[in-house]
Amino acid sequence: MSRLDLLVFGATGFSGKIVVENIIRICRDPQYSDLTWGLAGRSLEKLQAVLQELKDADTELSEIPLVEADVTDPGSLLAMAGRARVLLNCTGPYSVLGAPVVKACIAARTHYVDITAELHFMLQTYRSFDGAARDAGVLVIPACGFGSVPAALGLLHLEHTFQGTEKATGSLVVFAPSSAS
Repeated sequence: MSRLDLLVFGATGFSGKIVVENIIRICRDPQYSDLTWGLAGRSLEKLQAVLQELKDADTELSEIPLVEADVTDPGSLLAMAGRARVLLNCTGPYSVLGAPVVKACIAARTHYVDITAELHFMLQTYRSFDGAARDAGVLVIPACGFGSVPAALGLLHLEHTFQGTEKATGSLVVFAPSSAS
């Protein structure tokens, strides 16, 4: 069995569903129509429900692979990671649920991407897995959406709040030390 290009783990959650909606939209573009992708999560029934919820007349989703995996079962995580070239982890909180998924991806030689904004998890992931990921020849990329999500939310707010045509928008993210000691 050949590996999928992309597998979305946590596809039944709020963020996971948004990711799946976007994959469906992207795959309508002929440039990406041959992208192979699937959904993963703890419950096949819930994964099927996501596909049912997102189906429309223009998109055939019945052949999308579904993979059952549980973060508390290392064997299921390894099997899941082995099904894809890239695993996008949408399960959180990452500080609790993330490390076993990263570990499984490295063992399966699968590239790992997540959407965390948990700074502690990002640092811990680097400290714990950078060497092993390099040795395995895989990328481990936490916080993929961190730089874009706040900006996208800000633009949506501007679009819904103000009248007129937007000419230019800028944003600034400042990380300040906590005043609590």
